This record gives sequence, structure tokens and C-alpha cells, in this order.
Amino acid sequence: MSHDGSMPSASPNSSGPGLPTDFAAVLSAAIAQRNLTLDRIAQHLRESGTPISIATLSYWQTGRSLPTRTRSLMALRELEKVLRVPDGGLTGALPQGANRNPRISGALIRIGFNPDPDFANQTLQDSIEFSLARTTQSETTRQLLRAETACLHRIPLVLRQEASSRCLPVVEPVAGCSLGDVTTVDNGLVIAELKLSRPVSQGETAQMEYRVVWDIADDEDFGFARVLPRPIDHLAIDVHFLDRRPRLATYTVRPGAENEDQHPASQQLEPTRLVQLSLADPIPGVHQLGWEF
Repeated sequence: MSHDGSMPSASPNSSGPGLPTDFAAVLSAAIAQRNLTLDRIAQHLRESGTPISIATLSYWQTGRSLPTRTRSLMALRELEKVLRVPDGGLTGALPQGANRNPRISGALIRIGFNPDPDFANQTLQDSIEFSLARTTQSETTRQLLRAETACLHRIPLVLRQEASSRCLPVVEPVAGCSLGDVTTVDNGLVIAELKLSRPVSQGETAQMEYRVVWDIADDEDFGFARVLPRPIDHLAIDVHFLDRRPRLATYTVRPGAENEDQHPASQQLEPTRLVQLSLADPIPGVHQLGWEF
């Protein structure tokens, strides 16, 4: 799961939480089902007034980039028609961004949230505890944010649980916030309301901490992803392996909306019992840690 416009968040996922490979797999399957070439698909999109290059379609299909710009999302909805998939069949497979994914944007509006962000994250620290012996993964997020509205008093936390998982995520406030309404939208999509300890005036900062506990299905791979829709000052992710160290640990970044034609970058990390990542001024996009045993 991931999130773009309000509070970015992440979850266990069949290929790491909120990873764009989910979208790539769905798109590839739809193209194969229709037996269309990328050239033919690009021609359909040009004729519909939503042109997308063959190169960009190839990037989407292989997971090298994601459709996140407004024009790309418009083309994606047309692509659903070309490939004869249900409405939302492709857009719903994206690592969802609250102000970019129509399904989440609509859900936020229905429950009284502005789909455009009312605040800007300055720092994010994610601490994950992982155990092979357990059926859950615990993720604690510490967050420093700055209000961009006159009186910020609550924020949405958008979470998506994969269909193969057994239970929806559990949100536990730790400090600086309390849990309000929790709304299950559809297909494992959950929006939790986090109420700040006090209203925050425009330009002021607030700190908060919360924990998300995910149920992990037997057929899931291991990973964590953090989606950054906008630049922040600092991102830190650490994974504590409670049983034993992994055989392999990898960090991958997939550039976001402003750089959707750029290639992802990947690097190996030292596979110890504590894997850490610390980034100053990280670029917007999907920042993923994956591991294997």
C-alpha cells in the first residue's frame, strides 16, 4: 500500500508493500489477454486523445516506472477500455496515491477529507520488526509534519492490504495522536483518521508516532516500501530481524510523478540483523527495502 497526497504509508505486499510490480503484472496480463502489441495500444490511445509513447508503455509493463502524472492517469483510464478490463482494474493496482488515484481521492472526499494534502512531511522514520516465526509484521512510524492549512487537527492514513492476507491492518496510536474513524473502502483499502493532540496552525510543526500491525499471508514475499509524493528533509527506515539475519537485503527507489520516465535504481545492503537506510533529501517516489532468507 502506499499513499501520495496525505500521509504516505506502506504495508506487506506480495512483492513488497505497495510495489509497482503489482501494477506491472496486472497490465502485462491484460495486454496478453487482449493479444495487442504496444504499437497498437499506443495507436488506440492517440486516437482517443490521450497519447502515451511506446517507450512509456514498455516502462509501465516492466515496472520500470509508474503512471502518476495527471495526463498518465487519464490515459490509464482509457487504457482500461482498450484492454477491456473493469473500471479501476489498472488504476486500482497502482501503489495508490491519495491525490492521484481516483479511487482513493473519491474515498477521501466521501469521508470528509481533502484529497489534496493539508500538511507537508519534514521527516519520516519507519521501524519494522520482522519475525519468520510470527504471522504479523509491526511497523512504527515517527513523523514530523508542518501544517499547510489554518487549523490542522486530523490527517488520513491510507493503507492497502493485499487480497491474499487474512486480516486488515490494525492501527495503534503511540504519541501525539489518537485514532478516530477507520473506514474500509474496498479490496482491502483502509483509511484511518489520526487526530492530532492539538490543532496546529499554518506553518507550525507537530510530531506524531503510530504503529501499524499487518497480518502476513503464507504466500507473501518480504519487503517494505515508503511512498514519498513530495520532497522531504529526511527519510530513515530500519528493519529489525528478530529470528535471524536475511541472506539478501536490497534497497530500490523508483522515481515518482515528476520523473516517471527515469529508471529505478537499486543497491545491495549489508544483510545483518538490523538493516538501516538513511536518506537526506530523498527524491519523491517509491523507496523499497526487500529481503530474502
